[in-house]
Amino acid sequence: MSLTKATKSFQPVPAGEIKTPIHEKIFIWILVGGAAFSHAQFIIQGVSLADLFFACSLVICFLSLSMNGSLHYIPRCSIYIILLLIWALIGGLLADSASFFAFSKTEFVRSFVKLSFYGIGAVLLSSYIWKIEIDVIGKTVLNILTFNALIAIYIYIAMSFPIGLPYKFFWFRQGGPLTAGYFGGFESGLVRARGIFSEPSSLGIFQTLGLTFLYFKSHAIANKLNWKYAAIIISILLTFSLSAYFLFGVMLIFFILKLRHFKQLFSYTLIIVLTLLFLATIMYNSFQETIVTRLISVFQGKDNSATVRLIATWEASIATINISPIFGSGLGNLESTIPAIGSGLKYKSILTENSQGWNILAYVLGTMGIVGLFIFGLFIVNLIGRTPAAGTVFLCSMFATGRFLDPIFWIFYILFSKEYICYKYS
Repeated sequence: MSLTKATKSFQPVPAGEIKTPIHEKIFIWILVGGAAFSHAQFIIQGVSLADLFFACSLVICFLSLSMNGSLHYIPRCSIYIILLLIWALIGGLLADSASFFAFSKTEFVRSFVKLSFYGIGAVLLSSYIWKIEIDVIGKTVLNILTFNALIAIYIYIAMSFPIGLPYKFFWFRQGGPLTAGYFGGFESGLVRARGIFSEPSSLGIFQTLGLTFLYFKSHAIANKLNWKYAAIIISILLTFSLSAYFLFGVMLIFFILKLRHFKQLFSYTLIIVLTLLFLATIMYNSFQETIVTRLISVFQGKDNSATVRLIATWEASIATINISPIFGSGLGNLESTIPAIGSGLKYKSILTENSQGWNILAYVLGTMGIVGLFIFGLFIVNLIGRTPAAGTVFLCSMFATGRFLDPIFWIFYILFSKEYICYKYS
C-alpha cells in the first residue's frame, strides 16, 4: 500500500477511499481526549494524568517514526521551540548567577524539564499528525468534544435535580468542589457544568478551542451540522464561565465573518440562537448571578480573578523585568520575585502562588524576560500567519488561562498548525 499526496486545497477525498488505520484514531483519542485531565491533581509531584496521556501519544508517535526511518515533516515552529528552550536554559543560569531574586533550582529544573517535554514532543507530534488526513482528525475531535459535552450535561442534570443519578465516579482526582463554585466573595450553590475537568472554565475553553479547530481547519466536518454541535455549545454555555464566554464570543465573530452565503449564515445562526434562547429561558437566574454580576464586578475592579489575570500578573512581570530585563526571574521562579518587588505592587494582596501564571504572555515575560517573550511572540505569530482566525482565538485563550506548561496549550497549537492535506491510500 502506497501513500500519495492528493492536494493541499480543500478537495475532500470521496467516501470510502480514505482508509485510516485504527491506531491513528486511537492516537488522536489519547492525545486530545487525554488533555481533559490537564488540570487534575498530580499523580506524582508535577505530573498529571494528561502528562501520562501525552507521553503515551509520544510513544505511539516515536514507534511509528522509527518504523518509517525519518520524520515525515519538520514543522516551521521547530526553530522557535529550539530557541525558546535554549534561551530558557541560558536565562535560568543567568538568573541564578545574578541573584536579583531568590532562585529555586528545583523549580527551574522542574519547569525546564516540562517545557522540553512539551516542546520536543510538539515537534514529533506535528510530524506524525502531518500525514493524517485532517478530516479524520476532525471527526475524532468532534467525537471527543461530544463525549465531553454529554458527560458535562449529564453531571449538570444529576447535580441540579434530586433524581438520584450517580455522577461522582466521573471524577478522576481532578480536585475542586463538586458544587458550583465561588462568586462575589461567597460560596454559591449554583451548579455549573465542568464535566470531567477540574473547573468550569477549563471545560469551556477546551470545548471552544476544539470548535475553533473544527470550524477553521476541518472544513468538511464543520459543514455537517448535527446535534453534536448543539450539545457542545450547550456544554460551553452551562459553564457560566466569563473566560469561556469571552473566548466563545471571539470565535463566533470570526466564524460569522467567514461565512459567505446568507443561507449558510442563517442555518448556523439558527442552531446557535435557538440554543441560546433555550438556555436563556430556563437558566436566566443562573446567567444573571454569574455572568452579569461578574461583568459588573470586573468593570468595578472588584473581581480578583479577572484582576489577577488581566492586570496583576502584568504588574508583577513588568516590575520583575525592570530589575532583570533580559532574562527575567528564570523559568519557574516568578513567585520568588514577590518579596523583592512586592512593596511596590498595587495588587500584592491578591497575588498568590497559584495565580502567577494566569496570563501566559505575562508569565513568559516575567520568567524569561524580553528576549524570551520575543521568541515566544515569533512562535505565536507563526501560527497566526498560517491560520489567522484560529491563531487569533488561540492568542485570546492565553488571556483566559495561564497554563503554559500544560498539554492543552501545546496540543491545540499542534492542531491549529496542521495543514489541510488529503491523502489517498492505494
